[in-house]
Amino acid sequence: ALCSLVRVPALFGYTFAGMLLGPVGYNVVRSVIQVETLGEVGVVFIMFVIGLRFSLEKLRRVWRISIYGANLFLGSSVGVGVVLGVLLGVDPKHSLYVSACLCLSSSSLATRFLEGSQLTESKHSSRSISAMEISSSPDHDIAESLVGVLVMQDMQLGMLMALMPFFAGLDHRSSSGPPPSSSSGALPEGLKVLAGFCFVFALTWLLSTRLLGWVQRILEIVRNRAEIFLLYSVAVCAFLTMTSNWLGVPVEVGCFLAGLAVNAQSTQVIKQVTKVVVPLRDFFSIFFFASIGFHVFPSFMMSE
Repeated sequence: ALCSLVRVPALFGYTFAGMLLGPVGYNVVRSVIQVETLGEVGVVFIMFVIGLRFSLEKLRRVWRISIYGANLFLGSSVGVGVVLGVLLGVDPKHSLYVSACLCLSSSSLATRFLEGSQLTESKHSSRSISAMEISSSPDHDIAESLVGVLVMQDMQLGMLMALMPFFAGLDHRSSSGPPPSSSSGALPEGLKVLAGFCFVFALTWLLSTRLLGWVQRILEIVRNRAEIFLLYSVAVCAFLTMTSNWLGVPVEVGCFLAGLAVNAQSTQVIKQVTKVVVPLRDFFSIFFFASIGFHVFPSFMMSE
């Protein structure tokens, strides 16, 4: 309520509440692991809803700026980080890896913040804005491009995690002793992750264009049964999420693609799925942002 009064997205309130109630503050919430687990469910629903409000057509429209923008940001951040590392006497491979990690964003956090900001502005707007005006506004186009860049950064994160043994091998070769055997398989592992991305994208296209069509016809018959749409959404999301995790692809990408697959269905199905999923997204996202507050230590940040 206080965040709404000062025109600040509610996620800041959830994070601050996590700071107060978690181990950093009054330690009222002792089950930190359980809250973080519920927060991971919130990440799943956040990315699923983002994909549900996106579409394959929009993805084709912003793929250029997504790839170029994410890679340009990664390259410039790594370049600046390596130069600063050399000036400060830091090992180049260390500054390379740290700068690559720092340039990546949390897609679930950024998209939820963007949506919360738009919701706050619409609540305090002096006039009602129609959906047509929003979809045709420049801010909406920027938001679509931003979502594309964030998804691309999730893909870069997966590749970066696959290359971690490679960086560890470089660090070990600079010291005495034989290099660890895991570093030799890092590059093939990176190729496996890249193949996993291609497979998940192909599977999403197959689901949206071929396999979910007959499910849509069944859902149109039982359009007033909310639990059926909920089970349908959870099933598609769980299938692509588990497949992504098995292939080494970030879970956020799988959730986003699951929303894209459902978005390819009829408008009536999309409305019903959105109606049952958005309340779950709003509920579980509270635990996600509260769990972030559990790990914020103001005293440490002030001392450092």
